[in-house]
Amino acid sequence: MISKFGITMRKFRDEIGESLRTMSTRLGISPSFLSAMEVGRKLIPIEYAKKIKDAYNLNDQDYAELMEAIIETNQRVDIEIAKMNDCLLYTSDAADDLT
Repeated sequence: MISKFGITMRKFRDEIGESLRTMSTRLGISPSFLSAMEVGRKLIPIEYAKKIKDAYNLNDQDYAELMEAIIETNQRVDIEIAKMNDCLLYTSDAADDLT
């Protein structure tokens, strides 16, 4: 499922007719990493906000929207990572009980 960050980034891309691959090249990251951030599988490094702002000449309103999207997406990714860690811990504990 696409994250708020993904929705925001796609909006920026659509406005200028740019592909994900072209955007990733412009930002100096791999297309797979950009895609993973957009769908909420990877945390978005906060320093990317400035990189995106500079690369796309974002105005203050768009930059604020981007920051909000990064924060919201990272909070959700943190929650998902915590859930996965809990699941791994539970699975590990259950395996230990079998030995």
